[in-house]
Parts: sequence; C-alpha cells; structure tokens
Amino acid sequence: TQMAKDIEIGLTQTAAVSIDIPATIQAQIVLTQAATGGEAQPAPAQEQSAPPPAAAADDATYVTTVKQQVPQYNQAMSKIQELLTAASSDPNKLKDDQWKNDFNAATSMVTQTSSALRQVSVPAKYQEAHQTLLEAAQKLDNAVQQLTEYITTFESTKLEQATKDRDEGSNLLKTFMEKVDQLSSQ
Repeated sequence: TQMAKDIEIGLTQTAAVSIDIPATIQAQIVLTQAATGGEAQPAPAQEQSAPPPAAAADDATYVTTVKQQVPQYNQAMSKIQELLTAASSDPNKLKDDQWKNDFNAATSMVTQTSSALRQVSVPAKYQEAHQTLLEAAQKLDNAVQQLTEYITTFESTKLEQATKDRDEGSNLLKTFMEKVDQLSSQ
C-alpha cells in the first residue's frame, strides 16, 4: 500500500506526464483510495495504435518457433527422398540396417516437427496462416505414412500418393512461410 500511495502522489505531482502503470498497481491504487475514502481515478487509457508488448512478444516467439521448425521438415523430406533414390537404384538398401535407421530417423523428424507445430501457441494475427501450416503438416504426415507402407509393400500407388502428398505439403509450407514473412513485416 505504501508503494501505491507513492505512485498516487507521483501521479498527482506529474499530471502532465503519461505513465503506463501495470494493472496490478492500478488495482492497488483504487483499493487504497477506497480504503482511505479517497476518490478513485480512472486508469489512464493506453494508446490503441500499438499492440501491447506481450502480444508483440508472442508474435516474435511464434515467428521464431516456426522459422526454426519448418526447415526441419525440408531437411527430413530431403533425406527421405535421398534414401528412396538410393533404394531405387539398389533395392538391397531396404535390407540394410543403416538405411533403415536413417529412414526411421528422417520419418521420426517429420512426425516430431508436425507434433511440435500443432502444439505451438498461435497469436491471433497468425491464425489463418497457421491453418496453412496445419494442412502442410497433415500432407507431410500422410506422405511419411505412405512411404513407410511403400517400403514394406512396394505398391507403386503408395509411392505415387506419397510423392503427391509430399509435393503438396512442400508447396503449402512455402505458402505458409510467405504469409508469415508478410505478416511479420506489418
């Protein structure tokens, strides 16, 4: 309460200076004034032109997170493509333990990245763009599932569907990143 009184005194002495007081201290001032019979002053209005600092921090955190995660998709999908190319030129690769470990690691990276991006906190400004990211994640998850089935069944339709889903997912990722860059520059 002493801090609230000091702030109240400071505000009355510097009425021409605009000070942004946190809501918790504003509440303390109101409570102190009510308890002492003083008149409660309305909280100073904040400018509406700039987003609150917390929103800007949330935006920055979101952009940083997705810009770190999305390249992992591209790296993992490139690795998967590299492994499949190697296996198509040498089918014995499919029986090689190192090949299997590399394939599993790459598909696991896609799955982990997809999961992480589904759990990220999305600021309102990025909600629409994030839907594009979720569509891309679904396509890439489908591609991984089809590829996993392909290496056990060798059904060409699995490979064709995986390629289609991978290409669509990659295009959606590109669209998403363009939207994020556009929104973050605003």
